[in-house]
Amino acid sequence: TYTDSEGKLHSRIKPLLTPGAIVTVPRNQVHYLVTEYVMVNMKALSIWGRAEALINLAHPDFRDDLLKAAKEMKIWSRTNRIPF
Repeated sequence: TYTDSEGKLHSRIKPLLTPGAIVTVPRNQVHYLVTEYVMVNMKALSIWGRAEALINLAHPDFRDDLLKAAKEMKIWSRTNRIPF
């Protein structure tokens, strides 16, 4: 997350890459992702599992919006939920 010049909080975790964004590490080579909230092992997760893991990495204030975006893109649904 970051705070802009007006003091508004923004998430760096986005539902889609910005058009023209450069990807230097393909998703199959990412094993661990870490934020100030949690660390997740992404290795061998399905697409919806990765979506859920990324949502859990985000600041709690942004998780609902990311979950909504994942549902709209049809990569996550309530029935996919991994029980913890």
